[in-house]
Amino acid sequence: MKNMSFLQRVGFVILGSGIFALSVNWFVVPTHIYNGGLTGTAQLIRDAIVHFTGFDGFDLLGLLIIIVNLPFFIFAWNKLSKQFVLLNLVSIASQAIFLSVIPTPSSPIVGDVFVNIIIAAALGSFGVSLMFRVKGGSGGLDMLGFYLSKYNKLSVGTIYIILNTTIYIICMIVFDVPTAIYSLVYAYFYGKGLDRFHEHNLEASVMIFTRDMEVKDRIIVDMHRGVTCWQGMGAYTKTDVEVLVTVVAQSEVKELRRLVKRFDPQSFIIVSKNMAVDGGFEKRLI
Repeated sequence: MKNMSFLQRVGFVILGSGIFALSVNWFVVPTHIYNGGLTGTAQLIRDAIVHFTGFDGFDLLGLLIIIVNLPFFIFAWNKLSKQFVLLNLVSIASQAIFLSVIPTPSSPIVGDVFVNIIIAAALGSFGVSLMFRVKGGSGGLDMLGFYLSKYNKLSVGTIYIILNTTIYIICMIVFDVPTAIYSLVYAYFYGKGLDRFHEHNLEASVMIFTRDMEVKDRIIVDMHRGVTCWQGMGAYTKTDVEVLVTVVAQSEVKELRRLVKRFDPQSFIIVSKNMAVDGGFEKRLI
């Protein structure tokens, strides 16, 4: 996905938006739980307005989604990549269209609420992960989550869970406890799904055994990743080898493997995923 054109990235964002909207209309709305992020915030504000004022002139959700997203887009435009913000705008527009045209069942497709929650979280997080993989997002809290995760050790999914917990606590106070608890469970599995599917967000430690002294320089120049190296010797062959260790995003592992094999087809590579990294590692989420 590294060499995709902007239009191809837009296509993936639209596809991901469609999958996410499907998860909402088919599995979230019929179970009467709250979606996470700013969509859930807009739902909460709309229901609070209707609950306390009795307003029923028209559905406020679309207008409220635009209002609550606006400050985040202004913030992101000044702090993050312009293409990232534009892809988020495409996502918000696509979601609005898909949420309008995809029919919503009058009752849950699956009788068990918990099963609906798991399906919704898995399907929705997969759809959003397609946007993440092309350096886009689904708008709203995604933009804040990307910004915060770039400067601390938390993953995007973990930040999503933390930020949405506040929404559901308010939901618990204003409305009812079961709805809030089910919504919180949905947010938890959705956040974990984001981390599972979003390989830009997870690190891998890679150890390389090679006889080509140029490999470490190519990793530094071509991938802009740091390398630690030392001299070793094969115990069986008694030949000298160079041992390299680097940390990359899991989405970069294939690129790194191709680079190493291009210079040394006989190299030996060990990949350890889901590493906890502390220090100067640069996350390249956008």
